[in-house]
Amino acid sequence: MSGHFVARVRKDGKITIPKEIRELLKIEPGELVNIDIRKPNWWDLLDWDELGEEAFNRLPEEIKQKIKRN
Repeated sequence: MSGHFVARVRKDGKITIPKEIRELLKIEPGELVNIDIRKPNWWDLLDWDELGEEAFNRLPEEIKQKIKRN
């Protein structure tokens, strides 16, 4: 099972995974996981379903193609 989410790197260098993602993927404390890391683009940080179709339609076509929508 895989998931897409934004994680935060703490000042001590550890990466935190949101609780709901840990529960969804059944990740236990101390368990090793494979994570593909990249810095998010600004559009990755927004909930496009919540923003609505009008906001999405205002974007340039090349940005629309990069956005993963549910």
